Amino acid sequence: MPTANSCIRGCLPCCASGAADNTVQPTNVNRPEVFENSDIVWCIDLDGTLIYEDVTTLAIKGVLREGSLQKITRSLLHAFKGCLKSNLRPAQVFLETSFEVDVTRLTYNPTLLELIKTHRQRGGKVVLATAADETAAKRVAEHLQGVFHEVIASDGDHIKRSRRKATALNERFGKNNYIYAGNSSDDLNVWKDASAMLVVNTSKNVCREALKMGKPYMVIK
Repeated sequence: MPTANSCIRGCLPCCASGAADNTVQPTNVNRPEVFENSDIVWCIDLDGTLIYEDVTTLAIKGVLREGSLQKITRSLLHAFKGCLKSNLRPAQVFLETSFEVDVTRLTYNPTLLELIKTHRQRGGKVVLATAADETAAKRVAEHLQGVFHEVIASDGDHIKRSRRKATALNERFGKNNYIYAGNSSDDLNVWKDASAMLVVNTSKNVCREALKMGKPYMVIK
């Protein structure tokens, strides 16, 4: 299985080793064969990956903007943020159900969507795998008709982020049996268990750490 670095049009400057400054560095345009394999499921993160925004952040802004008890809401946000950092669900559920984000106004990553559609045309399966609440995730999937076969999102008592998301995907598809698209440091734990990586719109530090794993990858802006 090839592990050479790979890019498509719209790719980021590679965060490859040796780039000592912020200058855009070109990469080769040969895609690893694993990305052509329709038997491998693609699992796509939502916040910062499929979309450039963060659903929970948008919900916070919406609650503050529209809530009549604005001052009280502001004072409670610190508590909610603490819950979120602890992977507890009550804060997220409250925020994402108190304000319904308009999924038609989200900024979707066109390059990633094109790749996803190509994978589907080959007969591949695509799953939306997100730490966002399942209600918001399902609205996104419904809006993008014909893109996702399945939604794996936060439900129950905990947020499916980082290691918890990796565990969910491993249980559903098998370790090293899916390609994962992510953007943040939380996604490093998921990439560790993926067969290949779609590194999307990420920071140089996260990109660099991901590439150290030696897995096949694409870097997408």
